[in-house]
Amino acid sequence: MIITIDNLKGGQGKSTLSLLVSLETGAGIITNDLYSPVDKALPAGRCIKMKPEDTDEKLKELDRKRTVILDFGGYADRRMLTAIQMANVVVVPTLNAFADLQVTIKTIQEIARHNRKILVVVNRAKSGDLEVVRNIIHGAVGEYPILPLKTSVVLSRLYKSPKPISQLVAESGLNAYMYGELNQQIQAIIKTIAVIAKS
Repeated sequence: MIITIDNLKGGQGKSTLSLLVSLETGAGIITNDLYSPVDKALPAGRCIKMKPEDTDEKLKELDRKRTVILDFGGYADRRMLTAIQMANVVVVPTLNAFADLQVTIKTIQEIARHNRKILVVVNRAKSGDLEVVRNIIHGAVGEYPILPLKTSVVLSRLYKSPKPISQLVAESGLNAYMYGELNQQIQAIIKTIAVIAKS
């Protein structure tokens, strides 16, 4: 399965979302962001950084029987179209801020021209954010599934101490209390990715 995580706007949490899904599922990550810290958080060989001179032919050679996350930086990349077209699902993370949502809407419109299997994730979601973003996105581009991913201190530590959130929750009652809701949201995202990919 190919999961492409994309938003033309930087700072939307693409790499953190990629890392969360990778840690939970064991998926590898391919990124075009040479400065991404994701490779340092994963075991050797689980993250590949595409160089600017790498062509999209490398993407076309991917083994579709394995789950791979294509984490492309928030800028136009000639390989992005291939990553979108070959994806079983495209995940578009966004924040609930006016400028972010304007670019997110344009991103969804562009993606939908090539692939309609889209999931929107509201990153750093606070109370009420999901409803606001859902109303704006659905009003602008139509009905796509939209899920929240709350802000949490554990996300800022994820790169230094990479562990699946589900594993943290299982380690202690305190962790289950602190990270239980975040874990439920991550599991809902993973389940929804699987459902969209099969549709």
